[in-house]
Amino acid sequence: LGLRPGSLRPGVLFRAAMEGATYSLLNGARRVEDLGGAIKELRLVGGGAQNPLWRQIVADAFQVPVRCLEEAENAALGAALQAAAIHEGVAVKDYIAANPPPVSAEPVLPDPGKAAAHQAAFARHVELGTTLFDG
Repeated sequence: LGLRPGSLRPGVLFRAAMEGATYSLLNGARRVEDLGGAIKELRLVGGGAQNPLWRQIVADAFQVPVRCLEEAENAALGAALQAAAIHEGVAVKDYIAANPPPVSAEPVLPDPGKAAAHQAAFARHVELGTTLFDG
């Protein structure tokens, strides 16, 4: 899928893996948007969220600000929030709206100059994915 001489360098492969993961997320986001949802900001969690390059790739591909949760143990935090909501007898979304977890103070802002390149790469990602998995 685009591998050619010189593209097997570790840094190039690392970035390609991050972009592929990002475009898979973006594909899901586009489906949400097709159903009427709107994405104005993203929250990244997990180990990959600790990587500044990946945070910037996500911001640039989605063209929205990206923030990370301050709590490193995101899965435990999510479970705790759900348990607290159940204990309080309220819907999880309502409990989280009233008790939002702390997020990074400064968002990673998208670079509008990279939008066209990411749009083209995303279109190729979708086209090749369709060819591989639906063809």
